[in-house]
Amino acid sequence: MRFLVSTTVLLAHCIAPAQSNHLKGYPMSTPPKIDGVIEDSEWGQVPYKEGFTEANTNKAESHRTRFWLGYDNRFVYIAGRLEASEPSKIVATETHTNGDMGGDDYFEVQIDPSGTLTEFSSFRINPLGTTRTQLAGGRAVKREWAGEIEAKSRITAMGWEFEARIPWQLMRLGTNKAKRGLRLNAVRHVPADNLTYNWRFVANDSTNYGYWDSVETPAAEVDRSIQLLPYVFGGYDPGHQPLDAGLDMRSRLNANLTAVASINPDFRNVENAILSLDFSRFARIAAETRPFMLEGGQYLGGSAILQTQKIPDFDIGTKVYGRLSDKISTGVLNTTEFGNFSDTAAQFDVSWNQARTSRFSVVNKTSPDVKNTAVLANYGYTISPTWYSFTRFVGTDDNARGQGHELLTNINYGNAEWQGSAEYIERSPQLFPALGYLPNIDIRGYDGGLVYQKNFEKGNLSRFVATAAGDEFHHYHGGMYQRDWVATLALTTSKQVQTTYNYAYARFDGVDDTTHEIKVLFPANNARTNASVDYVTGTANNDPYRSLSLAAHAYLKRKLQLTTTYQKIHLLGENSDQFIVSGNYDLDESRSIAGRVVKTGPDTNAYLSYRKAGNKGAEYYLILGNPNAQRTRGSILIKFVTPLTIKR
Repeated sequence: MRFLVSTTVLLAHCIAPAQSNHLKGYPMSTPPKIDGVIEDSEWGQVPYKEGFTEANTNKAESHRTRFWLGYDNRFVYIAGRLEASEPSKIVATETHTNGDMGGDDYFEVQIDPSGTLTEFSSFRINPLGTTRTQLAGGRAVKREWAGEIEAKSRITAMGWEFEARIPWQLMRLGTNKAKRGLRLNAVRHVPADNLTYNWRFVANDSTNYGYWDSVETPAAEVDRSIQLLPYVFGGYDPGHQPLDAGLDMRSRLNANLTAVASINPDFRNVENAILSLDFSRFARIAAETRPFMLEGGQYLGGSAILQTQKIPDFDIGTKVYGRLSDKISTGVLNTTEFGNFSDTAAQFDVSWNQARTSRFSVVNKTSPDVKNTAVLANYGYTISPTWYSFTRFVGTDDNARGQGHELLTNINYGNAEWQGSAEYIERSPQLFPALGYLPNIDIRGYDGGLVYQKNFEKGNLSRFVATAAGDEFHHYHGGMYQRDWVATLALTTSKQVQTTYNYAYARFDGVDDTTHEIKVLFPANNARTNASVDYVTGTANNDPYRSLSLAAHAYLKRKLQLTTTYQKIHLLGENSDQFIVSGNYDLDESRSIAGRVVKTGPDTNAYLSYRKAGNKGAEYYLILGNPNAQRTRGSILIKFVTPLTIKR
């Protein structure tokens, strides 16, 4: 059994002086030129803020960060000047809109258009001017539907600076023009320091966010046009349908609700996530990658009773998501394969106030053999900035298994150094959410854990993390079921060499498992270029168990991303291995060549693709092979997508 603990909390020793958390709203009569050069003639009268602090300790930053914020009736304008003691160490790699900037320097502004602290839209910019938009209510995957911000950045002798404009209409605005106070925060990430800074220190308490005062927001422009993305798919694919067509649709129902639909979707150009080889007594589930399921995903899915990965491909799917009020958001989903199944889900999230939240959801699966309904209700309460409690009830009714339930309640504590939790769980033997994910049932018992972490500014050690966790569960009606103990120690040096040791003991239905794991990662602060080795030895199911994993990532000249992973395990007297090589070469912002080779045991699958996508116009894909087949298929497929709009 393997156990992974990931932590990102930072520690320091001194507290920053108090500063005003209000920024005056400033209407700009003349919009600035978005060229990445901050001119006094454009920004000299615009209010600004500086004095950032470390995200979890409130220690004053060592590099000055200043940002300006203004607006007019169409756009929010933002500029930032971010100093760096060593500009040569600024990291800027991501060139794709909405790509992964986790390893880059970046600046992010977070705006709550309703001022209720219930949803934020965030806009991130890196030193190349690349942007990532996450909208309140879930980021639309398709750029044709999401819209985007315009930004320009440049690296200077003092650090880097940027200018950007954000369309008001990307945010969830009211239907009327209004002067209001918006809640606001800004974030700066500095990978050279492995630190993140906030304008407003929040300490796990969103009420500490800043205020953007007296901002006259425009009325939401509700464009009820129907946006269409029809596709045609054809080519040569022996034994499979060589010609296909389908349609994606999207329309705004009102200022806060969006409807999407997909008719006969084809996901053959969507690369599935792959689970690593591993010993597990329970089912595992890979990440969702299908665009229709990701659209508006903040409002639906990822719960104990709904994992959209368990919904198979379908003939027609519909979804409505958004806000019913400042306090209530919703998502409703249906997918149908004619004559085979119909899956339906509805979810309602309620923010009673800034400390109390609830979720109510129901999921139904119907097929010739299965009639399954699951319901969920939970309640979360922020007791204080360091204490949080959570309670969840799940009930299911299945035509074969009958009625079952889960009751879960926990309490959590967290500050800059310590995090801890304690939890009680009971799940009856009949519990079965057909479209959800609960790794084990027929249990009753407790689990808990404790984490201690500390960062060091000087010396050879940069970070220290120690964790301990355990659980003890009996069968629902008595008898020992499972007992686990896990301890982890992770050290990161100032040279960004991270070494992790993990010890795990498990007793499961009278069978003992014991494993020792050691992992080395370098460099720990670069997500795009690194290498790691992970070795596990011990026993699993009373049998010798060994696992060796090697991984390497390389990002070359801001064009080519290569990833290689290899894993070999020995379990139950047998050896298994998996080898994956994937690559992506960017010809420009909208055109790329990608491929992947996956070898699992005796089976090998390879594919190569050329795509033109994400440029808000016609898209097309040329695919040699199938990204998700078990073995390489001699197929050549072409997919063409073009956006259309029906005004209404």
